[in-house]
Amino acid sequence: LTLTLTLTLTLTLTLTLTLLLAMVPRQLALLAPLTLTLTLTLLAVGGLTGAQPDDSNPGDGCAGAEVDLRAAERAMAAGDFVAALERFRGVAEARPRCADALVGAGRLNAFVTGDLDASRDSYLRALAAEPGH
Repeated sequence: LTLTLTLTLTLTLTLTLTLLLAMVPRQLALLAPLTLTLTLTLLAVGGLTGAQPDDSNPGDGCAGAEVDLRAAERAMAAGDFVAALERFRGVAEARPRCADALVGAGRLNAFVTGDLDASRDSYLRALAAEPGH
């Protein structure tokens, strides 16, 4: 089941990125293969390890950060990726176990700054905070 889910997510992500690449400037398109490789690797590793979510305290890592997370998501939806990254980073600094903020920061670190090391670190911290995220 986990492998099937991982493959489905991988296919969905690949198709989504392909569609997005048709809409982004050339400079950003150059980062896409690196982002895709990193994301697929993390999905495969997380999906094949059989990690299960820790349901003992669901969402505790992000408690109190809902407003900032929604603001980051709105900024991202509006195309203001720098503001979204700043919001996600702010939440991640204030709440280091907030997997949603860490994943958002990881995604945007790769996309906005091209800093794949920071992106990887954010993803790994998110997995440590919430293994099934």
